[in-house]
Amino acid sequence: MHVSPYAIIAKVCNVLLTIFLIARLASSFTPALTQQQHLITTTVVVLCDIRFVLILIDLVRGARPWQSAIFPSIVLLVLMAAFGEQQSALLAKVAAATAELGVLAVIVYLAARPKEKDDRPLEERLTAQLRILIPLPLARIMVTEMMIVRAAVSSLLRRRDVKPDGFSYAETSAFKVLPLLLLLASPVDIALTDLVLRAFHVTGEIWAAALAATDVYAIIWIYGMLVTMRERPHAIADEHLQVYKGIFAHAAISLETITSANVMRRSKRARNGSEDLSVRGATKIELTLKRPVEVTKWFVPDSASALSVTISADDPGALCRALKANTGASSTTT
Repeated sequence: MHVSPYAIIAKVCNVLLTIFLIARLASSFTPALTQQQHLITTTVVVLCDIRFVLILIDLVRGARPWQSAIFPSIVLLVLMAAFGEQQSALLAKVAAATAELGVLAVIVYLAARPKEKDDRPLEERLTAQLRILIPLPLARIMVTEMMIVRAAVSSLLRRRDVKPDGFSYAETSAFKVLPLLLLLASPVDIALTDLVLRAFHVTGEIWAAALAATDVYAIIWIYGMLVTMRERPHAIADEHLQVYKGIFAHAAISLETITSANVMRRSKRARNGSEDLSVRGATKIELTLKRPVEVTKWFVPDSASALSVTISADDPGALCRALKANTGASSTTT
């Protein structure tokens, strides 16, 4: 396979930049490298400049889409700001800040812009925009945090929750009481932390404030999880049973493939070929299928195939009756 000299130069530059970055970090702790710190720092900045020029050449040549150049360019600018001389570092910081604000503005505009024939959930549309700039796993984590906080804040600002039609599974789950438990435990956490810090003669105001902020965020996060589950109940529509586990998992099960629904009063180990979409505390229902169904999990890149799916329901009897009326599937209790 023929490799162009340009590609070789780019790869060598990447390798050298990695080596000298490691050397620069090691020079802060290794006396043998401390004397060479200025030379190493200068080399890092020069390599960043070269790599930045190579990215610009790629864009001019049309060898890469412009979107893929945004994230590495910001990284290079940040490195130049960290290791460059005072004047060049200031220019790099201004450029990096401008680029970051521009990228954020573009993401918000693209995500909020209405699109024709795009009925994907909001989390998928946001992920599609973010993955242009950052790796998919990191994009999914960021979108998850945004969706959960958004759900919590939106619910708190509404006078009453709007619950979609369907079969709920959150009201009898552990998530219903967790926010209250965290709220009651937070003052105790703060008081104990303050006592421990005072025992070691450490000023505790900053740590207490950090712990209080963490507790508040934890309460908002758990409550947001509860709201996302309320907003996504199981539903029967278009000859399918749509089952959810908040924003974390989803499966569209064809009604004609469901052979039985087993209400599980006691938990049991998952079998091979089964997927668990249940939540703690709520009653579980095991759906047995004629053919495998694709189960999509938010943090798993590839969907899984399953011959049985375990879900939760606040009213398992109502769900089983609806399935029997639509499919004739038998229902049992174990």
